[in-house]
Amino acid sequence: MFIFLGGELGFRYRKSKSFGPVRITASKRGVSASFGAGPFRVTKSTTGRTTSTVRVPGTGASYVTTRSGRRSTQRPATLGSQPARPQVARQTIGDETWRKLLAADGTAPASEFQRNFVRAAVARGTGKRPSLMHLTLGQSARVLEYVG
Repeated sequence: MFIFLGGELGFRYRKSKSFGPVRITASKRGVSASFGAGPFRVTKSTTGRTTSTVRVPGTGASYVTTRSGRRSTQRPATLGSQPARPQVARQTIGDETWRKLLAADGTAPASEFQRNFVRAAVARGTGKRPSLMHLTLGQSARVLEYVG
């Protein structure tokens, strides 16, 4: 049984072609380009974002920096000239409540996507992202109902 907890379903398209140190990628959003060889690479995405990556070969370790492609045309506002962002009331979930929500129920394990969805919903409601590695479908339904 599959339970879809939100997100976007649909067809995706992506095709890449390398020309030496240059990689061109075409997707549904447009065309992006990546330049570099060996451990260094710079990517310009379809949204204008620039990502620089430095890798340590053979280790899986890398350092990535990203700059937004959007440039602000407005001048910075002076302090107090913008309306204050409304404060969202944070919900607190006590230990006893967590025990009840995460009680064993014998339902199937939740997928990684479903666990991440529940973690994000809890984070919106409480400001904390709990580890939910062994979450089941029944537990996820109880947690989502509790946090709204």
